[in-house]
Amino acid sequence: MAANVCDYFSKKKTTVTFVLSLFVFFIHFCAFSAFSDTGVLLQSTFDWLLAMTHVAVPLFFVISAVMFYRNYTLASTLRKWKNRVFSLCVPYCFWNTVWLLLAFIGYYTPLGAFTGGVKAAFSLEAVLRGILLHEYFLPFWFMLQLIVLTALCPIIYLLLKNKWIGIVTIVAVYVFYCLSVRLNAAVSDYIGMSVFYLLGAWVGIHHYSLFESRKSKKNAAFGALAYVLCCVYFGINSVFPQWFPTEQINLIVKVVSCAGFWVFFDCFEMRHCPKFMQESFLIYAMHSLVGAVLTKVFYMILPPAPFRLALVAVLAFPLTIVIICTSAMFMGKYMPRVKRILAGK
Repeated sequence: MAANVCDYFSKKKTTVTFVLSLFVFFIHFCAFSAFSDTGVLLQSTFDWLLAMTHVAVPLFFVISAVMFYRNYTLASTLRKWKNRVFSLCVPYCFWNTVWLLLAFIGYYTPLGAFTGGVKAAFSLEAVLRGILLHEYFLPFWFMLQLIVLTALCPIIYLLLKNKWIGIVTIVAVYVFYCLSVRLNAAVSDYIGMSVFYLLGAWVGIHHYSLFESRKSKKNAAFGALAYVLCCVYFGINSVFPQWFPTEQINLIVKVVSCAGFWVFFDCFEMRHCPKFMQESFLIYAMHSLVGAVLTKVFYMILPPAPFRLALVAVLAFPLTIVIICTSAMFMGKYMPRVKRILAGK
């Protein structure tokens, strides 16, 4: 029975993480802004689809924290840090270096249009900011925050080790988030993600078996309903932002939505998990580059038309996923060590 639970949980986690990577790609893929030029209907469709992606990064933080703290003790700190060096720090530095080189290429050659438009003149400051602070690959902000939170794991564990003190700690960080929203948007975003990470860590320490276990179909249906209602909330929020003036409420809604989204997947049997679903990190790391190149190529191939930009987006999105997953499987077969470095495994 325990083996069946672990197998189901592994497949569920892989599937959910893959869907989250697609959500992130949808958010970042600039070509989808083309819908704004094609009429109210497509723009509205885009807004509502975008409302579905609000769980993308928060739920990933929750899952990452749960997996890190599920069997954490202070004695395991060095081992956990060592594992995270390979799963976080190495791919973080590698992909930041790739984007740093692309920024140099974009600055000194005409190829910048094919690499997402990043440009930088060569200097020591550019090198340090590019590799250490993801200056030329902004989506990697989440990796840097996970690295910082991992470095703080002994402190986080001591704060959350007691169930009730842990709850007070999470509430205190949430209150700090509420205060920071009015002061600095960038800081508040980091604090907000920390709330999700602390929630995941608390669950991993105190209720991992509940997180891991498969819920009933009835509970899964309630989870789906909660997620859908939260999507409706964010959809209305995007159309009438004046009705929802506080980010503080949005964070609570995201917490409910993350829980609903996770439980919703218990509707599925998870008998088989395709190998391409294991490439979530590579989708996150490569989608900007591959998507930018494909977008430029399609712009040059397709003739001018009212819906050309939207057509480019529709074609480039799935083709980007196919290229990344195919490349990942090729590397897994012929260059497994290289793939492990690129994918943080």
